[in-house]
Amino acid sequence: MQPGTTRKGGRNVKKIRLQKLLAAAGVASRRKSEEIIAQKRVCVNGQMVDSPGAMVDESAEILVDGKKIRGEKKYYILLNKPEGVVTTVSDPQGRPTVMDFAPRLYDSASRAVRLFPVGRLDLDSSGMIFLTNDGDWANALMHPSHEIIKTYHVIVEGRAAEASLQQLRGGVILDGRKTAVAEVKARRLPPTSAGRITTSLVVKIHEGRKRQVRRMCETIGHPVITLKRVAIGAIRLGDLPPGKWRYLSDDEVKNVKV
Repeated sequence: MQPGTTRKGGRNVKKIRLQKLLAAAGVASRRKSEEIIAQKRVCVNGQMVDSPGAMVDESAEILVDGKKIRGEKKYYILLNKPEGVVTTVSDPQGRPTVMDFAPRLYDSASRAVRLFPVGRLDLDSSGMIFLTNDGDWANALMHPSHEIIKTYHVIVEGRAAEASLQQLRGGVILDGRKTAVAEVKARRLPPTSAGRITTSLVVKIHEGRKRQVRRMCETIGHPVITLKRVAIGAIRLGDLPPGKWRYLSDDEVKNVKV
């Protein structure tokens, strides 16, 4: 059984800090929720609770000032990020962000649902990014121990030799540390009309270092021309157009990992 869970009726029931649950339900910020709890304004399953650190069942009946609250509905969205878009909620430089392409969602009290991107995809790259309001799901997805495979379609400069591809597969040194084993497949492309020689790669990695695939390719002498993420775990981008989004199915949310 995982920490933060209990057995109830033969099933695991997740436990969560009361102030976190109040914040997720839109009652107030976590800090303000702690004050509300300390003021003895919160009842859990008919019992007043005045300890902000209290752990309660996620499914518990919770009343604030005598009014029942509802947990925030969780949303899971796949966006095909275009090139030139930053993977942040806001950008001080005024560049377009993934949130400019996200749906406008509202809860039962007509408050805007606060989505955020999961992980990163650099400015010059395109493809899959997840958006959600479920912090636990996002943290689990990004945790290195889960080793979720990300698949990229990459076009690089030059004719990549087999020896160079073997370097990528075995790991290259970035920031003084070797990258994990990668799966790399290559396909030679015909020269462009201007005589430019390029190679098409399919790269699969489970790490998530900053600009990792680009830097790996630069290390073997083949700078990236275009990079597109086409799969995260078992979920594929498919033919979703750039700038468009779709909801993940329940099965996809539960079974991201291959």
